Amino acid sequence: MIEKCPVCAKFQIGEAPKPEMPHEFPTSPWVKVAIDFFYFNGKNYVEVVDYYSKFIEVQIISSLEATVVIPAVKSIFARHGIPLELISDGGPPFNS
Repeated sequence: MIEKCPVCAKFQIGEAPKPEMPHEFPTSPWVKVAIDFFYFNGKNYVEVVDYYSKFIEVQIISSLEATVVIPAVKSIFARHGIPLELISDGGPPFNS
């Protein structure tokens, strides 16, 4: 019915967002972490969040290139340990 409604067709929004994937909650800190990037006040940042404690580690990076990101992430892992699982949104910076 909606497909045949001209008003609905005119204002139809594209594909609905994909549902979030459920994650198991870790039983201790730094087992599962999430990683993402953001841009603020003219600077790029890499952010790593621990799923267990919600602890956030943020580091300024000069670009989103792998040659810059990898040492920054290694530095974070050197301080807290290497997690068993690293979750990302699969955005463009993670494709290289």
